[in-house]
Amino acid sequence: MQPPCGKAAGLPIILILDEDRDVEKMDADAILSLPFTAQKLVNRIHRLLPGDGKNSIHAGPIRLDIEKRMVRCSGKQARLTPRLVHLLKALIEHRGEVIERKALFSRVWETNYTDDTRTLDVHVSWLRQAIEADPDAPQFLKTIRGVGYWLDV
Repeated sequence: MQPPCGKAAGLPIILILDEDRDVEKMDADAILSLPFTAQKLVNRIHRLLPGDGKNSIHAGPIRLDIEKRMVRCSGKQARLTPRLVHLLKALIEHRGEVIERKALFSRVWETNYTDDTRTLDVHVSWLRQAIEADPDAPQFLKTIRGVGYWLDV
């Protein structure tokens, strides 16, 4: 029996193509088409390298590299803004708990003004796009109507 390789072993896959193909159907972490520069290859590899552990936190399948501002979840990978990193970090630190909207907004935006939390809703929507397979039916980042948000991992 051969050991698993690629995705089955949890290793990143970089696909290098010599012609344009339907890349939507290909299961790879990064896809490059020839020609490309060495720097482009280095950048793709760098994004796929695991964090050193000091600046990485995780909850269930969600892995957040705070320094690189990268999140990985169930085969998806996305680069986050500093604010989204702060938001996800707060949710991971309180996973399994309902965090009230005003408390979460106050913590992430570092302000006492919490009358308009619509900005929080928009950022949660962006975060769902980064970590959820189906952002319209979230599996991990759930809304508790009238209360706040809950990271269910």
